[in-house]
Amino acid sequence: MKKILIFIIYCFWAILLLSSCGGNFFNPRYYYNKKERQDYVEINGGFTDYVSSKIFKYRDTSQWTSSYPLDDSYSPDVRSLILKTYTFSEGGKTLEIKEETWNKPEATKTTSYNLTQANDKSASYTGNGGTISLGINYSGNLVQNDTVVGIIASSFVDNGPIFPDRVRGAVFKDGYIIYTFNEDGTSLTLQFKYLFSIVRHTYKLVRLDNDISMNYTGIYHDLDWWTQLTPYKRLKLNKDGNDNTIVSSTQGGIINGLGSADSDFGLGIKAYRVIR
Repeated sequence: MKKILIFIIYCFWAILLLSSCGGNFFNPRYYYNKKERQDYVEINGGFTDYVSSKIFKYRDTSQWTSSYPLDDSYSPDVRSLILKTYTFSEGGKTLEIKEETWNKPEATKTTSYNLTQANDKSASYTGNGGTISLGINYSGNLVQNDTVVGIIASSFVDNGPIFPDRVRGAVFKDGYIIYTFNEDGTSLTLQFKYLFSIVRHTYKLVRLDNDISMNYTGIYHDLDWWTQLTPYKRLKLNKDGNDNTIVSSTQGGIINGLGSADSDFGLGIKAYRVIR
C-alpha cells in the first residue's frame, strides 16, 4: 500500500513537470532559449520588424543622484550633455544615430549604419562608427551590451543634462557679479560687491535636487559664508532651455531647507552667461 501511494505521488509530480515544459521536456534547446529570453522581449517577426520606422531617444543621466551630501570625489563627465536619437528605416535595414550636444547645435553629429546581421532578438549594424550590436529588452527599449541606449520616442521624457554638466567651465557676469565655475561644474567662485568692497566666495557642490526633472538647480556649500551653521546656497538656471541666466540664494540655509526649485523665493544675485 505504501509503495502504491509513493508511485501515485511520483506520477502526479511528473505530470506537473511535463505540463510546465509545454511538451519540451526532452528538448535541450527549450532550456537554452528559456534562459536566453530572460533579458529580451519576445518579438513577433524578429528585431528588424520591431524597430521598423521607429525612433528611439536617450540621454544618459546616470550620474544624477538624490543622495546627499555628495562625495568629494563626485565629478560628472559630460555624458548627460549628449542627446542620442536612433532612427530606423522601414524594415530596419538602415539606422541613423544623431548626437546633439546641449546648447551647441554646431556640434551635432550624425552617423549612418547598414544592417549586416539580424535574428529574432538582436541585430548588428555597420557604418563609419564601426559595428554595433543592438537588442530589445522586456520594456521594449533599445539595449547595447545589456545597457539601455534608447527609449521609444513616444515614451521618452527629456529632463536635460544634470546641473553640473550645464555649468561646467561657464562664466556668468553682470557688473561686479561674476560666477566662475570649474571644469566639471562642482565648484565655483562667486564675486560680488558688499558695501564698498569686492568679495569672493568659494562654493562646493553638495547636493542635486531630489527630483531629476529639476536638473536646472543645485545646492552648494558656501565655504566663506559668515556662519557655517547655515552655509548652503541654492543656484538655479532659467528654465527657458538656454541656461543663460543664473541666480542664487541671498541668504544661507541648511542643506535640505532651501525651498523648492519651482520657486524663486530667496534667490537673487543674478548674472548672465558670457562663457559657455
